[in-house]
Amino acid sequence: MSAAAETKVYTYEHDFRAFVAAVEGGDVLEIDAEMFRYQENILPVKGICEVVTIRGVTRYVDFLQGEGDELLTAFWQEGHGDAARYFAQLTHIWNPEA
Repeated sequence: MSAAAETKVYTYEHDFRAFVAAVEGGDVLEIDAEMFRYQENILPVKGICEVVTIRGVTRYVDFLQGEGDELLTAFWQEGHGDAARYFAQLTHIWNPEA
């Protein structure tokens, strides 16, 4: 996903349940920094600094996350500081600890 694309930003405070449902669709979702940090620091991380190919697009992701017998979700950041944007997308990779 290009940082220039206009997307809905799922926020931790207002859109957590909607994010969980939407990520199952497999599209790239933009999330806020709080959602990114929650996924990274509270939930079990299954991979850090990985290169994954999702739907034919290879990208460097900050971490992979998943609970139980499910596909992992990739999370990554584009940009830095005030210009940082955060994204998530369901992968084809099954949770190895399921």
